[in-house]
Amino acid sequence: MYQLAYNPPRPDKWYRAFRPCSPRAQESRRGASKGYSPAGPVPALGQGRLAWHDPATGRHIATFKGERARADAEREGRLEEREARIEETEARAAAEAERNAEREARLRAEERVENEREARMAEQRRAEARIRELEAENRRLRSG
Repeated sequence: MYQLAYNPPRPDKWYRAFRPCSPRAQESRRGASKGYSPAGPVPALGQGRLAWHDPATGRHIATFKGERARADAEREGRLEEREARIEETEARAAAEAERNAEREARLRAEERVENEREARMAEQRRAEARIRELEAENRRLRSG
């Protein structure tokens, strides 16, 4: 019996090779069929797919495909977090812009009220000056 293994001749290239292993097979506690090899990792069939298992440690050995799927899921999670932060930032920016617009509108209204008050006061001063002129002319005409 032979065992399928990945042996890297170079770090950037992977190829499949066969190593001899014992013909014994053992049933795992979860019901998956596993090969047995004292030399190292063995393929294990479980949950409908082939996975690598290290009999020395009893742990699953990650494959490129599995790690890529895990990395893709992690990347997708980070992307969703970033999108949520962007939406939150945009919402805060929109709220800040709305507050700024309200503040500017309030300042314009206060400025308009101040200008109207100054215009009324200037009109009142002109009216009082005209009243003084007319009273002075009235006194002059009566005395004269």
